[in-house]
Amino acid sequence: MPMVAGLVGGAGSKLARTYSPQFGGIAVNAGVGYFLKNDTLLTLAGMEAGHNLLAMTGLAGTATTSTGGW
Repeated sequence: MPMVAGLVGGAGSKLARTYSPQFGGIAVNAGVGYFLKNDTLLTLAGMEAGHNLLAMTGLAGTATTSTGGW
């Protein structure tokens, strides 16, 4: 059953990102994880949400900055 949840979550996330690149994968992984009671998909959804929220604030930084990066 965990493999089926991963398959549905992965395929659904890829499809959902075509409609909502920022939150599509989060919504699908969270939904599938919740309904199939899969803690791994819920964790992945939380990690992706945290990554997106941090990127939205601008606190994550980028590979290049005004000083040229590394």
